[in-house]
Amino acid sequence: MHRVGPHQRFMVLEVIGSGSFSTVYRGFDTVTKDEVAIKMEPKSIKIPLLAHESRVYRNLATSDAPIAAVPRVYWYGEEGEYSVLVLERLGPSLDHLLMHLTMRQGRQAMSLKTVLMIADQVLEALRCVHRNGYVYRDIKPENCLIGMRGQAHRVYIVDYGLAKRYVDVCRMGQHVPMREGKKLVGTAIFASLNNHMGRECSRRDDVESLGFMLTYLAMGKLPWMDVAVDDRLELYDAIKRGKIECGITHLCASLPDEFAAWFHHCRALSFAQQPDYAYLKQLILRCFIRHQLHFDRLYDWSRALSPQQRPFSMSLCDVEHRGFDWTTPPPPTPAAAAASASSPHTTTATEDTNNQPHKRPRPLPAPPSQILPTTPSPQAAVAMDGGESPPDCGWGGGLTWG
Repeated sequence: MHRVGPHQRFMVLEVIGSGSFSTVYRGFDTVTKDEVAIKMEPKSIKIPLLAHESRVYRNLATSDAPIAAVPRVYWYGEEGEYSVLVLERLGPSLDHLLMHLTMRQGRQAMSLKTVLMIADQVLEALRCVHRNGYVYRDIKPENCLIGMRGQAHRVYIVDYGLAKRYVDVCRMGQHVPMREGKKLVGTAIFASLNNHMGRECSRRDDVESLGFMLTYLAMGKLPWMDVAVDDRLELYDAIKRGKIECGITHLCASLPDEFAAWFHHCRALSFAQQPDYAYLKQLILRCFIRHQLHFDRLYDWSRALSPQQRPFSMSLCDVEHRGFDWTTPPPPTPAAAAASASSPHTTTATEDTNNQPHKRPRPLPAPPSQILPTTPSPQAAVAMDGGESPPDCGWGGGLTWG
């Protein structure tokens, strides 16, 4: 069995996620006896995303105000031909949760209450990331994971490979200048309109992408998810046109007024302007009050647990072997089926995932014959600031339902 880290501390177990550029394994800390997530990336990659991601994690962890919604990093280093990042093991992503709510309860979307509680947590996490000088640039359901071991009510943001400083540390913390003609950064389905227009991403784009993600969770799909175009650039252009033609009013017609107000605030911000986080928090609170909802930390997925297991006193890691195979994907929702009908919406582990549109999580691969990930295809080399997205490598754990 392969081991990595100082004094071979971390045991590498089975694959729990993979993409074009890295592979994520379930691991075991032989010192603390805890499960961990071990992310491996070949050193042969042209632009190493994992080294950058580890620096972002380190900077966020050592800031004056550490962020609770960021997973802990236990070790980063090199093992043979691979860079290795060992992190706190987390639970499933919001997208996986939505898929299994669909399978178990026949629901196509999350409840308004759950979406608002997610909004409150992710907005606060983004505020803290921004306060530490970074823009995240890839908000999407796959990058938002719930916790384990009594933390299933907490939402974490993972995968900081595209995070970028928006303050120039060499210029007394001044905001970086606006630049035009940029490639789209992140995931096209949830990208802001300014991102589509080729403008440098700033804090306003993170909160707009969050708005798209919340709308998706509340509705189960977005109008431009059904776009079927073979050429990637044409696909991105079609998604951009879809966002422009749809408009905020039409997009949010079936949702509470606060959703449209969220987008109007984002679109009114200038490039360097700080979002009014307090105002956005007030929108969330106002929606809670108007709809007589309670912020009790009981999410849609909480109802799948028995009353004796609430409030999240049971480790998801401890219960994942009670008959529910988390590695077997459920039948796709109508939105996922429509999205997968067009080849640009899905990629394999060897295809370039540059600015990939939103897709449902891929079936997790079987454990490889060798414990280390295979070398990616030449297309996998990406530019950190060239508008290219890292792989969809979740490291979620299992969840027991009903």
